[in-house]
Amino acid sequence: MFKYTPDLALPPIDYAPGGTWLRGAAMFYASAGFPIVANQPGLKRVAWQIHGTDWHDWNLTALTTPEQVAKAWSQNPAYCPGLVTGSISRVLVIDGDVKGGQNPAKELADWSEATGIEIPEGPIARTATYRDGRRGFHRYLYLPDAAPVIDTVTGWLPGVDIICEQRQVLLAPSWNDKRKLNEARGEGLADQQYMWQLPGFRYGFETRDYYPTGEDLRESLEEAVAPAGLLEDILKHGASRTEKERLAALKEGLPTGSTVDIKGLVLDENGHINIEWYEQNGAPDQFQNKVLLKMATKLLGYMGQPDEVAIERCWTYIQKCENTDPTWPWTREDVEYKVKKVKKYIAQDRAKKQAEKQAEMDEAVEALNNFLKGIRS
Repeated sequence: MFKYTPDLALPPIDYAPGGTWLRGAAMFYASAGFPIVANQPGLKRVAWQIHGTDWHDWNLTALTTPEQVAKAWSQNPAYCPGLVTGSISRVLVIDGDVKGGQNPAKELADWSEATGIEIPEGPIARTATYRDGRRGFHRYLYLPDAAPVIDTVTGWLPGVDIICEQRQVLLAPSWNDKRKLNEARGEGLADQQYMWQLPGFRYGFETRDYYPTGEDLRESLEEAVAPAGLLEDILKHGASRTEKERLAALKEGLPTGSTVDIKGLVLDENGHINIEWYEQNGAPDQFQNKVLLKMATKLLGYMGQPDEVAIERCWTYIQKCENTDPTWPWTREDVEYKVKKVKKYIAQDRAKKQAEKQAEMDEAVEALNNFLKGIRS
């Protein structure tokens, strides 16, 4: 197994026959000591083929060794690597989004001027081009030794989110397949990609892509220590809850008869997913897909609801969910696809159980006939 050493640069995507695709990039980050997860090609959706569907802790599901990464990417070299942020990596990401005419770079500059707190120039990556040609950004900061637990905050500033504990960000050169290309403008894969930028990147139309070595990336990150004043300001926006505190608050607000299972899911008095509760409250992003599938299973299977009802109620739930990554919003088409997939699974499961039941009955009838034949003889 080839390991990247600190003096080697991040490899680009190589789609040539026999190329490494994104496997080389994943190995680069693992060898540089970054905890990562595998995402479906072109998506910020954790690959269930690698991580399963039963996990609820980003820190426990993260791949932390080159050996783990090599095994995962051997299944599909096109998986997009994502960095698990927060205490496990000591990384906090400032996520700037240019959607809707927002100017996150100006918001950060205005905040620094107003507070007198300078945000260090650490690693920075551009995100996929927005449809008007501008680009958002990820600014990476290093959490100090005594840093409090920083939760993810949406809308810390206009167009600026904070991504930290129990979350992930896609790493260069991953790409966003939902970002539709503008062929008239001559756009290509580079306009869908995340890519590291040289110092001086000003978040506009021009980019200065580069491929850092692991040593350069590490050094740049560890020198960009998040200022105490910045962390204090983020905490004022409600980012201080730990997972334990979140679950405690969750239990306090539950209706009579409802419970929280060991995975953090809210159940009704019968031990099934509490659809009404999730329709009102949504779910954190690490639970959103799991809750959606469980809701669809209950609605279609246990309750026998029509497809249209299941889709509508699941869509109502998804609209209540917090979107911590504006570049990957849920769509109604996503929900319809998931619900129809669950329906197909339920039908297959019922057919399998019916076949097993019929086989048991046939076996019992055959055994009875053999017994009767024995008596008659």
